Amino acid sequence: MVFRFKGDPDTVYATLRSRLSYPHFLKPISHSGEVGVFRCAHLDLELVKKELAGMGAQVRGVSGTLRKARQKFLCG
Repeated sequence: MVFRFKGDPDTVYATLRSRLSYPHFLKPISHSGEVGVFRCAHLDLELVKKELAGMGAQVRGVSGTLRKARQKFLCG
């Protein structure tokens, strides 16, 4: 699953890695300012939304595959 978020990418990455069952599957794809895109297998989206909300960040888009994510929000 690929998700786009609004928030500090470094803080989001560190927080989510410490909370996920499979932290080594969390991979940053891109970021620009406070908008970032991460890919993660075995992602519990509700956990991610809850953790991001606690940090004042939020999920802005979700895609099932990297190919779909590129079409949806990486290329424009």
